[in-house]
Amino acid sequence: MTEEEIRRDIAPFIDPATELLVEVDSMATIGLCRQGELLRLKVELPSGRVTLTSQDGRVDQYPTIQSLLASRVFADLRSFAASQIRVQATRQGGLDTFNTQFEMDGRRTERAEVLQEVRRSSTGRTRVVVIDGPAGIGKTHFLERLALDQAEALSLDGKSSPLLLHISSRGSRLSNLRDVIAKTTQILRARFSFEEVPVLVRHELLLLAIDGFDELVDADGYRDAWLSLSEFLDEIGGAGTVLLAGRDTFFDQQGFYERLHLAQASLDVVHVRILPVEPVDARNWLLTKGWKREALESDTAEDALRIGSYVLRPFFLTELAKLGDWSALNGVSLRRRLVERFIMREARILAEGVALNEDLARDKLEDIYRDVALDMADRQADTIDIEYLSLLFEVALEGIIADDDLRKIRHKIGSIGLLERDERERLRRFPHQEVFHFVLSGGLVSEVRQGRTPPALRHCVLGGDFLEVFSEEIQAERAADIDTFIRRLKASLELERAGDRLSDNGAALIVTALSRPSTTRQQPLNLEDLSVSEVCWVNSAPVAVLRNVTIGILDARSADLTSVKFRDCTVATLTGDQSTRFGSSVPAIGLVRKEDNGLVTVLREPRQIGEWMETLSRSLGIEDDSPGDSWPLLKLLDRVCMKVIRQFAIREDAEDEGGMLLEDPLWPELETILDDAGRLERITKQMGGPAGVLVRIKNPKALLNPPAKDPGSLELRRRIVERARQLSDLDAG
Repeated sequence: MTEEEIRRDIAPFIDPATELLVEVDSMATIGLCRQGELLRLKVELPSGRVTLTSQDGRVDQYPTIQSLLASRVFADLRSFAASQIRVQATRQGGLDTFNTQFEMDGRRTERAEVLQEVRRSSTGRTRVVVIDGPAGIGKTHFLERLALDQAEALSLDGKSSPLLLHISSRGSRLSNLRDVIAKTTQILRARFSFEEVPVLVRHELLLLAIDGFDELVDADGYRDAWLSLSEFLDEIGGAGTVLLAGRDTFFDQQGFYERLHLAQASLDVVHVRILPVEPVDARNWLLTKGWKREALESDTAEDALRIGSYVLRPFFLTELAKLGDWSALNGVSLRRRLVERFIMREARILAEGVALNEDLARDKLEDIYRDVALDMADRQADTIDIEYLSLLFEVALEGIIADDDLRKIRHKIGSIGLLERDERERLRRFPHQEVFHFVLSGGLVSEVRQGRTPPALRHCVLGGDFLEVFSEEIQAERAADIDTFIRRLKASLELERAGDRLSDNGAALIVTALSRPSTTRQQPLNLEDLSVSEVCWVNSAPVAVLRNVTIGILDARSADLTSVKFRDCTVATLTGDQSTRFGSSVPAIGLVRKEDNGLVTVLREPRQIGEWMETLSRSLGIEDDSPGDSWPLLKLLDRVCMKVIRQFAIREDAEDEGGMLLEDPLWPELETILDDAGRLERITKQMGGPAGVLVRIKNPKALLNPPAKDPGSLELRRRIVERARQLSDLDAG
């Protein structure tokens, strides 16, 4: 080591207002004062062996300058590792290990190879490892897990494994990297200061990880963040490793890699992209979090954890793990639960970065996402330009936050969460079509309720995929809001018979929205002279009279339509299953797609369709010509069973769409029968306040259509049919 190198590496560790004495001949002799104690060092050249003599005469030997810097006398890295482990131990639930997949420099790889690359010693050049991926993919989790792994490796087996100093922006402005380093080291009570960090990184005793680099924006953009990073890279002088984590949209938008290479020619840049968890790994991980295998092999799990699903990101998997079972959704769809949690997460990030209340940030984000979805639908596109996205934010937040904060948002608009990069650099899209349909559903309901007719209704085509999401999501909306939505949209159609798609789209939404039970509608809703391309009904029975209504495709799987009166109505294609229920009147049907355990049978012959419809129009178990579909107790059983099939349990809440079924005067009668048969389960769960009660029917599909091999379900259904007959006779008498 030269005298210059000795001064560079040792000077940051001496006490303030003290002098570093260095003499170099055949060996280097160094005198310094650290933490009030006079120390003398002798460094053998060129071996680097160090002898330390303390003020009290104690002599310690160190094989290298690195081991001296890591020692208790200097940085005391073992103590720092212990602090990291203790801090992690206080976290509720600890740090989970996902079997995450990666892409490194364009090729798919495993976590072990990524860790090997991160830990690899540098060879005369500073290595910058850029870790990116979409929001919620687990960048922070990866760094936290790496920090813990490195701390445990040093603490447990004594290996000279570099510790990870994890710097999180938390929405703050990075005007000086040293300020953020100082805050982090103080929180962990490190024995080294921010001035000593560059030395420890240069000697590969620390890995520095800057998390959320995309959040380090100021009113002038990322100028300060770039300057601070560049200065730090200069300080560590062609050695060590720095990790930068951020959203892929940010790195792409900023031309990050080109700027990095231009700023520092002596860098080795490694690009690591975090990929979603594989479905089988997600299931195995959820099993370790208390989920039952039966729940993870259900149809709902198959849909949620399929390849390409946004649910396979660690953020969403972590939220899913908190449920423990599908019944904990309490009647809310999984997509609603996850997307709303994600928006809350983004609202916290936004509120920390600008002077904005967190609740207001959430409301504004929700409004902006809805505006984005409505604009996409209006243009019949699945992307939005970031310039227009910036305008939406400006309009929504102008006058609420300071101008400087608005400028910060403009600079980082390309990395806003829930909107991800498209193949084209300036465009953003939702992470999945299902998420887009969810946000669009909320936007359409909100606009129509406020008396506006969204242009999207005139221009887009609301197909079956959207209507299926819409029909599910409106079940979680307030019944009064959906009643207002139906009333105002119906009034718009009556006033305007335009040649665009408003009539077809509006009619589809109205008819689909009938599946949300009403709390204010006293009489059946009459719909006349409508032509609808597609309709999707789920769960509940719309109380309505349809006259001269033509429906192209009617999806009535698991739908109870016994309260719908069809008058001169036609359905071109009906999709149904054995839990579909019709009442005393049925439409004329051209073709049936009958589903049974995933298998589809197409019925085209009128005789086949008639026979199948007849079985659906009668309630199973009735052996005479009595109008079983009009027996209230039996209708209630079918509705409750179909609701449980969809959402696993019903919450005892009169305001809840499913809970309204339990307010039926006949529910105590049905509850007693089911309870006596051991088919009723009551679950007490915490629901964001006082504990609530969930009601679940065991094997509800078997009660709707008891198979011959299940005599217990067949006998129970017959018992309920008999009781329904008795009650109907009593009412008639």
